[in-house]
Amino acid sequence: MNAPHLNNEQFAAHLLDPAEEQAAAAHLRDCAMCREELERFKQSVDSFNHVSLAWSEARPVLQSRKVAPSSRRWFLDAAWAFAACLLLLIGFSVTLHHRDRNSISSHSTDNITHEEDSETEIARDNQLMIEVTGEINRREQSPALEYGLPERTSATATTRAESRVE
Repeated sequence: MNAPHLNNEQFAAHLLDPAEEQAAAAHLRDCAMCREELERFKQSVDSFNHVSLAWSEARPVLQSRKVAPSSRRWFLDAAWAFAACLLLLIGFSVTLHHRDRNSISSHSTDNITHEEDSETEIARDNQLMIEVTGEINRREQSPALEYGLPERTSATATTRAESRVE
């Protein structure tokens, strides 16, 4: 036969819908070589389907993860935004503190007032850092409870900061 033989795409299209592929069907009627190749192609596709089905059936069934309610997601986003704002506030106050410290005049009354302000700022910054550290190290309820898994003991429970390291 003088017409070019069918390629894999034409075999696949013919297998999917023989009525649509009339030119391929006509060629297959006349060409024994393409009929043999089509039969090998069918066997390959059937073998692939069989193996992939067996593989998917052998896999363990995974439970779908429950999606957190939108209110909880909103809370987590708000908590991260709050933490970011706190860090910006600390950075801004430290910058102002250093800038004010460099511009102190030589008057002793100004120095006393500035020292008192600095001690107040340091105390506020320290309190803020303690609150940030407390928030980072806060223990959370294990998400394993949502899936009916055993909860870890308190000796092995981790904080949010520890879980990020793991």
